[in-house]
Amino acid sequence: MSRLARLARRVGRKLKALAPAPRAPEPPSLPLILDAPVASGFTTAREVWCAPGFGVIVDAGGQVLGGAARQALGFSPDLSALQGVRVDSGASRLILPKAPPRLTKGAVLAGWGDLRNYAGFLTNTLPMLLAASKAGALAEHPLVTPPLTALQGDLLALAGLDPPQTVDAPWIVLDEALTAPYPAPAASHPMLAEVRERILSALGPASGVRHKLYISRADAMDAVMVDEAGVEIELAALGYRIIRPETSSARDLIGLFREADVIVAPTGTALANALFCAPDAHIVEIRPPGATRLWVRDLASLAGATWHGFDAAGQKETPDAPLDPSLVPAGAFCWRADAVALLAFLAQRA
Repeated sequence: MSRLARLARRVGRKLKALAPAPRAPEPPSLPLILDAPVASGFTTAREVWCAPGFGVIVDAGGQVLGGAARQALGFSPDLSALQGVRVDSGASRLILPKAPPRLTKGAVLAGWGDLRNYAGFLTNTLPMLLAASKAGALAEHPLVTPPLTALQGDLLALAGLDPPQTVDAPWIVLDEALTAPYPAPAASHPMLAEVRERILSALGPASGVRHKLYISRADAMDAVMVDEAGVEIELAALGYRIIRPETSSARDLIGLFREADVIVAPTGTALANALFCAPDAHIVEIRPPGATRLWVRDLASLAGATWHGFDAAGQKETPDAPLDPSLVPAGAFCWRADAVALLAFLAQRA
């Protein structure tokens, strides 16, 4: 081989090494339209993608459909929190999964927040389901959800609603989906009164024994009342029962609220059970500094009970960093109720 041929071969090898590797083909995807309008009632859509854990439905044109999806969009406006959604230059695309589970028909009525929050499931999802049931919409479109918690299963059973089709997959295909209307503001759904009536009826007759309750949030990670242990000691000495919601069933919690004479509790999801209080009950909500929402008051009013708001003085503080920072929810804070001020407040009002 001549010197020129050897040189040409050597240059060819180097050029080949420098050549870019062939790019793998892009997986099929669907551009998402995130601001599609929400219908005022229950509607159906055919051949859609569904993320059951987020209440998100995407049609063949990429439109995000249904009122349940509004919660996911509030939490993640570009839906990048959903598995399979990719955001590039501000545009969201759904990477279409291979061989997803497929259901013939289903109702997608439970939103991202309600599936992760007892109060949301009780005050938003249950009345939405009752409205759909009374409209005959669930007869052919059973509810579709991810696997539910025991508390959620209890609530469905107590309300006389059928268990859902549960799917443990990030995305599925629905041949026909029932979508929800825009969600009602917190604690204002017109079917809440029937939710209360159905669940109290399912519990059977009350015992007639009244109690004073303190609903603990000692396991909370998001809004930590740092002096809660001292508050519990003081209230226990005054005859209050200390209730740990995390160790109770929905039936037990609702029964306790129904038969309570006085309920004292920091703002939290367990106070959604104020919906089941007796009309002569008193509810004292211990509110963190700066709290403005009044959903507990509204639920107490629906039950006919009397609500008192104890607004803690002071400021919210940054929580101490745990060994695993991922355990602290975004927006977490610490605060103090001030047991002395709280006891004086209770002496005047409850």
